Amino acid sequence: MDILSNLPPDVTDHILTLLPIKEAAKTSLLSQKWRHRWRTIPHLVLDRDFAAVIPHNNEGSSSSTSSSSLEYINKVTMEINRALALHKGPITKFVLAVPGLRPSPEIDQILLRLSEKSSSCVQEFSLRFGDDQVNPFKFLDRNLAHEAVRTSLPVAGFGKLTSLELKQVVLSADFFGEFIPRKCPLLEELKLLNCDGIYHPQIVAPRLQALYFHSTFYTISFEFTPLLHLVSILENGLYHYDGYGYAEAEADAAAVFASLPALRQLTLGLEFLLLLADGVHIPTRLPTPLRDLTELEIPHLCLSSLKEARVLVCLILNSPNLRCLAIGLDTGNGRSMGAEVDSLLEMLEAGELMQQPGGGSSSCLQCLEVFKIQNSLGELQAEMELVRFVLANARQLRRVHITALPELEARSVAKYLMEVGDYWRASTRVEVVYTIGTTTSPDQEAPARSMSIRV
Repeated sequence: MDILSNLPPDVTDHILTLLPIKEAAKTSLLSQKWRHRWRTIPHLVLDRDFAAVIPHNNEGSSSSTSSSSLEYINKVTMEINRALALHKGPITKFVLAVPGLRPSPEIDQILLRLSEKSSSCVQEFSLRFGDDQVNPFKFLDRNLAHEAVRTSLPVAGFGKLTSLELKQVVLSADFFGEFIPRKCPLLEELKLLNCDGIYHPQIVAPRLQALYFHSTFYTISFEFTPLLHLVSILENGLYHYDGYGYAEAEADAAAVFASLPALRQLTLGLEFLLLLADGVHIPTRLPTPLRDLTELEIPHLCLSSLKEARVLVCLILNSPNLRCLAIGLDTGNGRSMGAEVDSLLEMLEAGELMQQPGGGSSSCLQCLEVFKIQNSLGELQAEMELVRFVLANARQLRRVHITALPELEARSVAKYLMEVGDYWRASTRVEVVYTIGTTTSPDQEAPARSMSIRV
């Protein structure tokens, strides 16, 4: 007990931050020095573990169950308020992510209290509502009836905030133009998961380094993001594609990438891919190459679409230091309507020569170490040409992992393997692994029912 009593304050705080808040409160019983020490810990995490110790009655009919769930959420809200009221001292990290929690005036009050208490101290803020929410919380909306919403986060802001995560939250149109640059000037990481309300974001964030924009949008532009090195833009499952592209929505690829001078990691979701593909001009050679880009992932790519293929070619040929390339193939669901790819290999080789005036040796893919294809379509010509080009040009290549759809016929698989096995390889140490089956991620191992073959 003496050892525990004489621990340095920073060690004590670190121990307490590793415990759920309810367990941290119980440490008051250890000794006089530990009494109420939990009330000053800088991290306040109110999540599943926090709610797990609150009694919840799940028995009874559906109507009684619904009433019980509402009663449970009310209890959770009361405990959240209690924890925030008892806490003393600055809060540098605040997480509110209780499953089943609904937006409500009580939640508004909690956020207002946090803003009044620690607006100048909070560095990490995470607000996550459940997937089944109704009436999303109107974050930063000045036109709402709840005074708490209007006067908490929009007015006070978080002057020292470096990390912000919002899930299933409705944002106001001026979120990027006003709130981020004015109220969160030090923000370095931003995650927007299934959020709504910002369909044409114009991002101004001088300190932002990582952006996870996993929400619906129509257009997007990076107005001032000089330090942004990680960009992950994925759709939230609500596709707006109608077979002909977004209505009057397009992006200038050269301008988009020129506004991301520090880009190192890029995940190009379907909506962003189509936005670039529908642009007036997709240059083979960018005015400013993506010299810092080392990781590129395109989860949904239709190689039969000439426009989408051009985006891929543009990124490959303008990323001389690319180390990891991962693409997920699909049939396009009509996206290949119109001009189709005649020869992806010719596009790549022609572009490669353009990159080198005088026809000198190209630096294209010279740093590539890992190449992954998810949902291989078998004998698709463009896919075979892409694999052939990568193997022939990537001298540092260590691993190629191709995951095929499980419904592919054995004959198609055999022909695919024979053809890939005959391709010339610039790297003498490359390992080509062909997996028949499905995986949830290119980085995860194949499931038990799959089969992997080394080519």
